[in-house]
Amino acid sequence: MSFHNLDVEKFDDAVFVGQSQTNQFIINDPLVENVHLIITKKSNQHHVQMHDGVEGTFSINNSEVSESFIKTGDRIKVGNSFLTVNTEPELFLDIHTIRYARKSHRRLAVGLFAVALLTMVGFLTWPYFFPESSISRNFNQGIELYKVGEYEKARVLFLNIIEADNKHSDGYYNLALVMIKLGKPKNAINYVSQAIANNPQHIDSLLLATQFSIKLRNYKEALRTINYVMSINPVFINAGLVKSKIYDLIGDHNRAIFEAKSVLEINKQNTTASLTLSSLYIKYGQQKQAIETLTYSIKMALSNIRPLLLLASIYEKSNDTANGILLYSKGLSVDKTNQIAANNLAMLLIRNNDNSSLKRALTITKQFTNSDNPAFLDTLGYVLYKSGKYAESLTILKKSISISPNNPEINRHIGLLYKALGENELSEVHMEKASAGI
Repeated sequence: MSFHNLDVEKFDDAVFVGQSQTNQFIINDPLVENVHLIITKKSNQHHVQMHDGVEGTFSINNSEVSESFIKTGDRIKVGNSFLTVNTEPELFLDIHTIRYARKSHRRLAVGLFAVALLTMVGFLTWPYFFPESSISRNFNQGIELYKVGEYEKARVLFLNIIEADNKHSDGYYNLALVMIKLGKPKNAINYVSQAIANNPQHIDSLLLATQFSIKLRNYKEALRTINYVMSINPVFINAGLVKSKIYDLIGDHNRAIFEAKSVLEINKQNTTASLTLSSLYIKYGQQKQAIETLTYSIKMALSNIRPLLLLASIYEKSNDTANGILLYSKGLSVDKTNQIAANNLAMLLIRNNDNSSLKRALTITKQFTNSDNPAFLDTLGYVLYKSGKYAESLTILKKSISISPNNPEINRHIGLLYKALGENELSEVHMEKASAGI
């Protein structure tokens, strides 16, 4: 089984999912059709359904469906692949809080002067001298409400801010983010435009405006804006990754690679740049360059698991079991709790089919005993089966197949187990399901 992160917001229009290299999201899975799923936007929500001509169902969070709305955190199961959905736009709230804190030192000096005046003229009120106090309070409360998903309440507070100070670019920007969450992109565009009008060098707003231009396929405007960002803030090198994305979307593959490489040359420890460049190499069929880039990235950022997992998956798909095992093992040494690394490592160890490998696979998959993830349960059950622990395997595989009854790989594994147990009729039933791919 394979696991992928599906960042829907990275795509401008309908997202086609399947094996075909022309899809926006490609899955190398023999049980997946060339074009299997299509994801579109309906009523400001993301909607997934089977592509025309594809029969059967797929599952979302272990429930079989033929179509459904999806949100961040949903887990789509198609063929032997799991897709974890992300529909969130890129956010920059932390930058705002830092900027606001820096401004507060100047405000404190003004405030102390106001205290002296208040001592002399008692008829003057605190809010008159401290308009920023309520703005600061609303701003910080709005951020906290945003973080916990209270978007409507956050909207009211940010509106209060811009009503009190119509030049407050941070307030307009955060209000734009809230409007995105509330499914009102036109309002968001208006607010971010006002933030830029107030402060033409407001980096966060310029970046968000770039994203809107990309969504609207106005790539010329997106490039103009991101080039402006780089001119006013040359040290913001990740803007080059935004340019790389734009060139990738317009089909200029060489320029997309060039921009990502440029960022990586400036900062060779930039893992995001390394992953972006490697993903482009993989997308354009340049596997050798992808391996070289990820290998170097791993040397430069030994504590980051992401390049390790991506490189391991390349070796796994090319049947280089030894290197796959080596890299997934390194991934687990970096993050012992990473279940994807543990799962994929166990499946590669099974390929070796020797006692020491099986023993190790069993050790690292024991953590899946109480899991509700059918893929992880299946891996544990299959390891137990290969280790000759049939009774324990049956318990785990029964739990796995109860969660995902039509999964071909789970059916194949439990079919093999029933055959080993002499339950030939049950074995045939599950092997037929596995062969049918339903």
